[in-house]
Amino acid sequence: MSIFLIWLAAILFFTGLALFLIRRKEGRGAGFRIRLTALFILFVIVPTVPFVFFSANLVTRGMNLLLLPGMQDILNDSMDTVRRQTEERGRDFLAAVPQNAWSPETLKDWDIHGAALFEAGPDTCVLAETIEAGENPVPDSVLVRFFPLSGRHTADTSASVLFMHGDVPYIAVARAGTPCSGMLYYRVEPYVFQTRDDLARAMEVQSTLSVIRNSLLEKNIIWSLAVVVIGLLVMMSFYVSRKLAGQVSRPVQTLVYGMEQVKKGDLNAQVQVHTRDEFQFLGDSFNTMVNDLRESREKLARAERIAAWRQVARAISHEIKNSLTPVSISLRRLRNHFAGQDVPKNVFESIAAVEDELHSLGAMASEFSTFARMPKPEKAAVPINDVIRTVCAVLGPMAGDIELEAQPGRVVPEILADREQIKRVFVNLVKNSIEACSPGDRVIISTGMADRQEYTVKVTVSDTGSGMSRELLNRIFDPDFTTKGKGTGLGLVITQKIVSDHGGAIEVESSPGEGTEFTVYL
Repeated sequence: MSIFLIWLAAILFFTGLALFLIRRKEGRGAGFRIRLTALFILFVIVPTVPFVFFSANLVTRGMNLLLLPGMQDILNDSMDTVRRQTEERGRDFLAAVPQNAWSPETLKDWDIHGAALFEAGPDTCVLAETIEAGENPVPDSVLVRFFPLSGRHTADTSASVLFMHGDVPYIAVARAGTPCSGMLYYRVEPYVFQTRDDLARAMEVQSTLSVIRNSLLEKNIIWSLAVVVIGLLVMMSFYVSRKLAGQVSRPVQTLVYGMEQVKKGDLNAQVQVHTRDEFQFLGDSFNTMVNDLRESREKLARAERIAAWRQVARAISHEIKNSLTPVSISLRRLRNHFAGQDVPKNVFESIAAVEDELHSLGAMASEFSTFARMPKPEKAAVPINDVIRTVCAVLGPMAGDIELEAQPGRVVPEILADREQIKRVFVNLVKNSIEACSPGDRVIISTGMADRQEYTVKVTVSDTGSGMSRELLNRIFDPDFTTKGKGTGLGLVITQKIVSDHGGAIEVESSPGEGTEFTVYL
């Protein structure tokens, strides 16, 4: 028992030392794993150590109870009792009948099967005569094999031996201390033979167990095995707990790292949690939260930029309109003044050019004014197919040699929208596509059911024009960006704002030389 307690203390000491070294090596962030590992090991050791201790103690006591003191003597006495009871008839015959009076009749009277008389020879006893008193006598060769009986279950006055002849058990009895004398043999019950064999096996088992018991107790093998079991359990629990702690702590550390990146302002941070449990759900939720936060920040920044541009647009529109009015009146007066007079032709050409520029400035002022005001949509049921047919009819003359085609879907439901604002969206998109195309190119506006659950319809405006690079695509919805010589850069901004006010989304795909495709979800 002492060796068990010593080794148990050593195992606990080295386990604690290993946890301490791991804590120092892994540093920050290892505390949770260490505590989880220690807790798991305690859950294994606390119930196991008492169980193993009491089991080893029970085995030791059981062996002591199994091998009771004097058990060998009891078995020997039992064997001697069986022998004495079996040879009692022969022993009484030897005591009552002298050897010279042995005859078949005498043997039958005593229920003796037969007898053999031996006399001294040169080297050993020699069979002189046999007396048979029953049927199926035992051959002389068998009798000679057992004689003399000296040393075979020898008692004080007689010696005996059990033997089998055929299937019949016999016992041979002779006087003790007289090697060359008479020997009797007679049948015994089969259970005697069985009892003798059982006792012999029991004595052999008892002897073997005694040797094993002494060896186990003297060498503390039972307690050593108990120590080995505890050690193996500690090692297994240490390994398993480290694996489990890693599976728990790694996702947590990944999430902590992702949170630190977000704290630093990196809203592109994503965490990869490769598990199929609640941590996977937590990681996906974190990624969704970061994506939503990034989109919200982008929307807020965009809203702030648009709000600022709307202030600028309102001021520009006001200044342009204030200036345009007196200039337009002055030009009209000049034209009226020179009407009917002989003046150079270029004077009227100059007046026309100025009026044309004033018209462009007026259109620009109107666009700035529209962007600055951006009224809330007045929604009603709108058949989207009718809207795109109207757009194609209005812009058909502008397309010229560019093929403009409407492809309305067969089953497209009405949407709740402001008809004029939605028409402006598709007028802007189709107009941009026409301006990006060359004669012979094609512009298609089509409608259909939305392939996203949160929307009802999808409208696509595609062209085979010049297309745009990735750099331009990233800026097309900025208020200060345009690729046109006289553009304001507000057309797509207004388009996106209208779509957003209607709870929709707009997407664009384009490749240089392959055309552009705008998709509006409503």
